[in-house]
Amino acid sequence: MKNTAQMFLVLLAILVPLEASAAGSDDLNLGISTQLISLFNFILLVTSIISIKQVFWPGEHNHTAFQLFNIIFTVIFYAISLRFLVNHKDYFEGYEHLSGWECIKKHFLTPDFFAIIKRLIVVAFVLNIIYIIRHGKDYYSDI
Repeated sequence: MKNTAQMFLVLLAILVPLEASAAGSDDLNLGISTQLISLFNFILLVTSIISIKQVFWPGEHNHTAFQLFNIIFTVIFYAISLRFLVNHKDYFEGYEHLSGWECIKKHFLTPDFFAIIKRLIVVAFVLNIIYIIRHGKDYYSDI
């Protein structure tokens, strides 16, 4: 559990400045913020693939802590990145004249390679919840 807590604290330390940027501050460099969001999207993809692997091939260990970390990471990441997208839609081509909800729909439903990644992350999120429901009781009974 200690490693999961450390990962979570590092994640928060890096994502908090992005939250400030997502709030609409014009002082921050949008290019750097979008690159950071892209980097964390890749990290989220990797953690989602690992969590899917843990669901289908769990091995001997209970991975509830990592599954919980991935849920928290996914929620925080999308809360920040979608808010950033809506607040800075003029920066992204094709989003300028869309409402906030239309930006989010276009982001998730545009048929391209990245849509596969977004759907994989959503599938991993659902599998994280299922894994925690199935194995959470065993994990916390050992503590």
